Amino acid sequence: MTREAADNGWRNSRKSIGYDLIQLNHYALRSAESYLVKRQRGRALHVDRSIGINYWIRMDWNDHRDVTIQRNLPRLQAEYDRLLQDLSLRSWHQKGLDWHRAKAKELHGMDEFEELYQQTLTLKLTATERVAYALALDVES
Repeated sequence: MTREAADNGWRNSRKSIGYDLIQLNHYALRSAESYLVKRQRGRALHVDRSIGINYWIRMDWNDHRDVTIQRNLPRLQAEYDRLLQDLSLRSWHQKGLDWHRAKAKELHGMDEFEELYQQTLTLKLTATERVAYALALDVES
């Protein structure tokens, strides 16, 4: 880590912009169903703002496919397998998966959430339309 990054934080200047220090792949959305669960749960940091279709529009930028993370799959699989050898951890992992699937199924049964889900599947916007739509929704909310 450079002294500048340690003192001032990462990516704070032209000199530190890039992926030389770290590449962090953060995915706000895994799927349309995980979006429903997130919508029902609410926001963690912005509790005063709802998660409407504008959140989906802003976060579902999948125009570019970056597969560089796949270089880590063998190490990831080895660590995943190692962790799941712990029977307690494996049980909690399975409970989490089961909970998420059940919650998504429950939400599909509610008109408000099913309508939102269908919007996510059918909404097709260009990059320009996506920015304009998200900005317009931000002004409304």
